[in-house]
Amino acid sequence: MKYWIDPARVQWRVVDGEAVVIDVDSTYYYGLNRTGTVIWLLLAERAMSREDLVACVASEYGRSPAEVEGDVAALLEDLVRERLVEER
Repeated sequence: MKYWIDPARVQWRVVDGEAVVIDVDSTYYYGLNRTGTVIWLLLAERAMSREDLVACVASEYGRSPAEVEGDVAALLEDLVRERLVEER
């Protein structure tokens, strides 16, 4: 399964190193911390699997995949629940 951002559904910008994401339907906005922004920027480039995201985040922060897997999974669950990211 891969995760992706539907550009018709959300608008976003990086401000002071953190992503600000707006759901265009509800007009709610969300702020992502630095790690969330890393994940968001990866998904903005292309659809990615959770495993690929875990590997990229682990590499970015010099951690093992096991150390970051839970945080990446939790963020993806939140983003999917809020309909900011879709699964395919």
